Amino acid sequence: MSISKNDPLRDSILEALESFIERRPGTEPLIEGIRNSPLEVRNFFPTDARRWYNREMRRGLNDARAMLRYVESRPSITGDDLQNALSQNRLNYTPERGVEATKRYYWPTEYRNSVCRSLSTVICQDLHDDGCDDDSIVIGSICPVHGPRPGRPPCVDFLREAVNDALGSSITGRWFHFLRI
Repeated sequence: MSISKNDPLRDSILEALESFIERRPGTEPLIEGIRNSPLEVRNFFPTDARRWYNREMRRGLNDARAMLRYVESRPSITGDDLQNALSQNRLNYTPERGVEATKRYYWPTEYRNSVCRSLSTVICQDLHDDGCDDDSIVIGSICPVHGPRPGRPPCVDFLREAVNDALGSSITGRWFHFLRI
């Protein structure tokens, strides 16, 4: 990845991602309909399930915000890197329409998760490019970016530590599962 300080594509994608994750999940009509329904319907969708969905949606929002802030602070992540990661993870970016979902899934809980998956790919590749070529790293697994690399040390442990330091263990555990051994 090349370091770019003036990348209009990067800036427009980051702005579009910000507005995409800040959208409301669209569960309000469902919850209002349940709240005003007869008792049998309310029992079908209990309060615990609503709380769980709300917790998952809030967690996705907070994780996406944290990862987006991290990507904004890394000028080495380019607009092309972001666009490639979005296209691999059910999202599409066009300057006219912004970020859109390309495949159907359960919108309220998954639209922010697809952003987190995309950003985790970009962050992992950026951190890999920053530090995994250092021969002093002693590690014991296969690199998630390059696979087995004959003659060079694998770098999963380095990436796990770097992501954990940058974003915390909860985000690392949820979105960087490919770094587990």
